[in-house]
Amino acid sequence: MARFKLAFQRLTFNEERNTGNEQGQGELVKKPDEVTTTGVSHQTLCAHSADGVHWKPYASPPMLGSCGGLTGDVSCLHYDPEARQFVMNTRHIMMCNTALPLGTPFVGDWFMPYYPHRPDLMNKRLVHQSRSHDFLHWTDPVLVSVPDDEIDNLDEAHYGMQQFRVGRLHLATLGVLRFVENEMDVRLIFSRDGLNFKAADRGNPFLSPRGKGYWDTHMVSISSLPVEMGDEWWFYYGGTNSHHDWWMGSNFPEDIDEPEVHDPDGNIRFGLGLARLRKEGFASLDGSKQRDGYVVTRAVMSDGERLSINARCRKGGSIRAAVLGRDNQPMGNCTLDASDPFTGDSTCHTVTWGGAAGLPGKAQWRKFHFLLRDAEIFSLRLDPEVTGG
Repeated sequence: MARFKLAFQRLTFNEERNTGNEQGQGELVKKPDEVTTTGVSHQTLCAHSADGVHWKPYASPPMLGSCGGLTGDVSCLHYDPEARQFVMNTRHIMMCNTALPLGTPFVGDWFMPYYPHRPDLMNKRLVHQSRSHDFLHWTDPVLVSVPDDEIDNLDEAHYGMQQFRVGRLHLATLGVLRFVENEMDVRLIFSRDGLNFKAADRGNPFLSPRGKGYWDTHMVSISSLPVEMGDEWWFYYGGTNSHHDWWMGSNFPEDIDEPEVHDPDGNIRFGLGLARLRKEGFASLDGSKQRDGYVVTRAVMSDGERLSINARCRKGGSIRAAVLGRDNQPMGNCTLDASDPFTGDSTCHTVTWGGAAGLPGKAQWRKFHFLLRDAEIFSLRLDPEVTGG
């Protein structure tokens, strides 16, 4: 596998990835601040390396469609193996340039006044996506995450967005800045097509700062992919005991009287943390002890011959399963009565009927019926090979 190294300003992470480069070379993206006569902009530069240590710049800079060689200062990348493309979730260089109505007051240089339910006047931080086959020629950025007036508060904006796949589902960890508190948490969002994302769990935080007394007092962010470790997902995240921008100063002084403003070097600390989650455990369907859970999936077509579930039963709980045809009638011997009850806790349990794991109806439309008694199911998978059944 080629080594694929990405660096953005002060953030660097490494990921093993086959990029399709026959020479086995890695690639570096670096976004230095470029001070110009109009202020600070962010230019994307690319280089390649065979060992991840010695780098050689490309002869020409990458181009991002109509943005040219410019992006914002927050970017997260991943590789799409199906499309064989690099994917960058980033900021459009013009994202905050909006023709605000005449008379709109100037209240500072971090955020301008916001007009709810006016998409034509959207001037908050938001996320665009660009794709490339060669890491140099990128598509015109398209919008993938925009603050929602029904979920987000007036002061909330969208920052870094790291995207990953679970089966056919696209997930992403999205940084959400709350400007009034000047703090940031992480929201989980999802999509069926990788472009149109919605907030999971009604927009509640997926990862939050832990508050006073902890190193991640005020801000957390996730800008790398989760790492599968055994039966868990490991999320490496950044955090700080400081606020987002109080300590940076401003062209519009606010006279904030806080230690981190007066002495940033003595009071501000940044760190790297680890958050652990059950594999695929971000959501579940549950049945209680008093009322069973009754679940029937939509019809799916697959050549899978074995059904595996990620599930957990509480004491005395159980899960039974049946396989149904399009007519909702049981297929073969795969009925609820014949199902061997699952009573444990496993991220990959093979469902059996009378000790046999084989599924009828290969390459036909099938539905899966589950009866949950004081139990929860996180995911299911159809595997192509049968073992031990």
